[in-house]
Amino acid sequence: MRILSLIPSEEAMPESSLSYMASRILERFATPGSKTAMTANGLDVDAIERAIRGSEPVLILGTSLAMAALLESLGSPIRLPEGSRIMDTGGFKGRARETERGALLDAYQERLGISPQRVVGEYGMTELCSQCYETHLAESRRRFAGPPWVRTRAIDPETLQPLPFGERGLLAHWDLANAWTVLAVLTEDVGVVHEDGFELEGRAPGSELRGCSLATEALLDGS
Repeated sequence: MRILSLIPSEEAMPESSLSYMASRILERFATPGSKTAMTANGLDVDAIERAIRGSEPVLILGTSLAMAALLESLGSPIRLPEGSRIMDTGGFKGRARETERGALLDAYQERLGISPQRVVGEYGMTELCSQCYETHLAESRRRFAGPPWVRTRAIDPETLQPLPFGERGLLAHWDLANAWTVLAVLTEDVGVVHEDGFELEGRAPGSELRGCSLATEALLDGS
């Protein structure tokens, strides 16, 4: 389908794993009219206007920070064609802008006409070769789940011991695809793990600022 990517291109950010992923998605799945609309000068508003006002469904791909900037750039609410959807790659790890996840889902519906059911979150990081995606397209609940070779556990921040399902802690991921590097990654993300996936609640207080949204924030601020 048509894809509007709010992720900088691979050429603009050659060391970004997210830019690499977005470039591969565009190569393999994008139809004519697709566009990367995040440039070194920030959002390409003209390209966005052309993409979202077409008659065919469009997939909008971007970090939560970039999506919030897109919504701010719209002069008035629009209704995207039936079948349009959003893949939100998450992450308000920047310094200046932050929007609560539920409020962002509401804004997608109010400003773009895309219901929360048509918004799929992606969870990944440079340190992991695998990714997790929200499963609510096939299930009633909104949780993240990875491929069969990934295990996620909640860890007690003081003892570093695994917590039972349903208890809140730091998320740790074991990824068998990390064949040439570390097997397990302990994050500063806070969440609750269940037998069929995990819920992401945000970052631990005082955690280091990092992630793809930092690069997006720099572009949006012109730095």
